Amino acid sequence: MRKIRTQELGRYLSLLDWDILNHVTSCEAKQQLFEDLVNTGLDIIMPLKKSQLHSNNPPWITPEFINLIKRRQQALAQKHLTVYRYYRNLVNRERKRLRSHYFSSKVGQLKNTKPSAWWHELKKISGMQCSTDSGSVYSQLNFDQV
Repeated sequence: MRKIRTQELGRYLSLLDWDILNHVTSCEAKQQLFEDLVNTGLDIIMPLKKSQLHSNNPPWITPEFINLIKRRQQALAQKHLTVYRYYRNLVNRERKRLRSHYFSSKVGQLKNTKPSAWWHELKKISGMQCSTDSGSVYSQLNFDQV
């Protein structure tokens, strides 16, 4: 949710005439009317949008970032070098910002966990292989049967 959208929702809710709720007698009807008013504002100001996640993309890729990449590629295909360089720089800055935000939020959530769980998640995020269990190491040893 963008900050401007939450501000718009706040303005919508502050401008509503809440005296309408006083005219309804039953509690269930008041609740239903309240939910309808809030949901109407949410549907108008912040409608649900479908988004597609591609399995090949990293989790920090957003549709806006993909749109920037498409614009950069179009500028390159049309041989507009100044526009291409502008979008190239914009894509690089946005990529760095998205990655750092994603990883800082992932690591930030792990600060209050056990150190072993923290390292396990850190290795998963960085793409490293997790260490094997002690039982699996023992099972890899070959003992001659006598």
